[in-house]
Amino acid sequence: MPASRQSLSATPTSLISTIRVAVGVPNGGQASAATLDALGQARRTLLDAGATDAGDPPDWLARSRDLTERYWSRAHRTGQQVDRDLADWDDFRTRSLDQTSDVDVIVTPTVPHSAPVHRHMTVDDYLYCLPPSLTGAPAISIPLANGSVQVVARRWEDHVAVAVARKLAFAQSAW
Repeated sequence: MPASRQSLSATPTSLISTIRVAVGVPNGGQASAATLDALGQARRTLLDAGATDAGDPPDWLARSRDLTERYWSRAHRTGQQVDRDLADWDDFRTRSLDQTSDVDVIVTPTVPHSAPVHRHMTVDDYLYCLPPSLTGAPAISIPLANGSVQVVARRWEDHVAVAVARKLAFAQSAW
């Protein structure tokens, strides 16, 4: 049964065995060695629990960054430009949902590096969080190994993101 048809009461193990998961760093992204290790552990844990490998995460970082930067500068843009930006955002959302229609869960870095010393945040600090935010997909960030990963599920399937994050968090004690 596809993950979308599982009930909220499904155990994480029974749910995990039904999902198709894409784990990794999207094209154009960077990650620390600790985060790459955490992604590898996440992939092994989910596949060992019966999930199906759906390949790499989509290549959506550059476009999501561009859309977000345009949105953040909307106060300095004309109404016509903002209308175009919103249409582009909707196009991004639609295309992203189409590109990931055969994936139930995407696991990527949360950030490209360890938490920085207190400083002004930049768009690079949010880069991996932008695609789920722009598409409305539920996402959970969890510390894993010595890195941090983000579990992204399909829209309206928060229970799937929670089940996967829970599985990864509990499996961590065995690593």
